[in-house]
Parts: sequence; structure tokens; C-alpha cells
Amino acid sequence: MGCGPDGSRPKGLTMIYPRTLEDAVSRARAILSVEDRDVLRNCTLEEAGWRLHMTLGHQLRNEFGLWAEEAGALFDDINAKMPHRLAVEGDSASAALIDALWHDARSGT
Repeated sequence: MGCGPDGSRPKGLTMIYPRTLEDAVSRARAILSVEDRDVLRNCTLEEAGWRLHMTLGHQLRNEFGLWAEEAGALFDDINAKMPHRLAVEGDSASAALIDALWHDARSGT
């Protein structure tokens, strides 16, 4: 969310969005709440996806610019590494990231 009166970002502020799946997962780890971590570790992949879509998914869509044109590089990387989870817009990209975070949480890293 931006700082302007209409919720926009201040002019001249350049956001650096993740361009690779690994960078996105690494950055997302830093913003996971205790509740997010609990869901990722204890729920099925399907349940984690629907439980986190409106909370963590929303945060990822906003903080990672998944509705911005600049998200194209991240979408391309997700699609190359996770062809079963095609990222074509913000919602599908955040779903793919939650999927990757679910696997990450279970890998012990």
C-alpha cells in the first residue's frame, strides 16, 4: 500500500520487485506471520492455498507488484519452474508462490 492520499506510491519511488521464484520465496519468508507458517506446515496444499489467498496472497500481490507490468519476469520464471501452476496474472502468481512456500516450509529450509 502506498503513502499518497489515494493509496498511491509517491512519485519517483521505484519499487524493486522479485524477478525469480527463488527471490520471491526468500523475500516472502521474511514477511510470513506465525499464523501463515502454521498453515503452511500443518495444512494440505489445497487447504493452505484457499486459507492464505485473501491474506498472504493479497500481501504478496501488493508487495511484489503482481499486478504491475514489471511482474512479467517473475511470471516467466514461475512458469518455467512450475509449469503445473501457470502465472498469468496476480491471483495465479500469488497462488503459485503460496504453493512454493508450502513446499519450502516442508523442506526444512
